[in-house]
Amino acid sequence: MCGEIYLESRSACSHCLARNRLSGVRLSNSGKIYNWTIVYRNFPGVAVPFVSVIVDLDGGGTVKGNLIGVEPVPASIRFDMPVKTLFQSIEKTDSAGNVYIGYCFAPADPTQSKDDRK
Repeated sequence: MCGEIYLESRSACSHCLARNRLSGVRLSNSGKIYNWTIVYRNFPGVAVPFVSVIVDLDGGGTVKGNLIGVEPVPASIRFDMPVKTLFQSIEKTDSAGNVYIGYCFAPADPTQSKDDRK
């Protein structure tokens, strides 16, 4: 197998084209921000602004989610900022009443001041 990582169920690898040979792997709960943006416009009912991030997980894998516990201003966010993974409900439900769960990330060291983030 090629070692490619996917977050969703698959029967084939789009990288090496292997079929029915994929297996589950536990991903890390920590990583670093690869990229980020502050979202000011979104679907009706979604509170803005919020910070959308792409995180490279320690040990492999990349996940998109929201950065929480940080003020949505550029001075509060930096590339390579260490973060930890959190799972929490997103204030929406589907037509059956199921709560949506999303990937969220928080600073790994919430006591780190803005002055220390250089």
